[in-house]
Amino acid sequence: MNNRRNRKLAAVVSLVLVLLIIPLLATACEPIAPFKILNNTDRTITLLVNGTVEGTISPHSEFKPRSIFVSGQFTIEAKEPQGTVIYSQKLSLEELEWLDWKILIPASSQ
Repeated sequence: MNNRRNRKLAAVVSLVLVLLIIPLLATACEPIAPFKILNNTDRTITLLVNGTVEGTISPHSEFKPRSIFVSGQFTIEAKEPQGTVIYSQKLSLEELEWLDWKILIPASSQ
């Protein structure tokens, strides 16, 4: 009786481990984009990556978004506090590498 219960418990634990490990391995294959955003404007802006708010950036400062898994293209946007988009760019991982992992929000975006 205990032997059968132990086998069932071992099967359940194995299944749970497999279900937890497979998603981790799948995302480990996607590259992480270690980029920085440079706000060269005179105001605080909100940064969005693929429509998700990553944070706010003070004037003339730098911001490093959370680790973002990149596949294909993604959209970087900067918005004023009123919601006006002052910067919007679709980039691929290769384009970010070409830009040396830095995106400049220019003062002329105002």
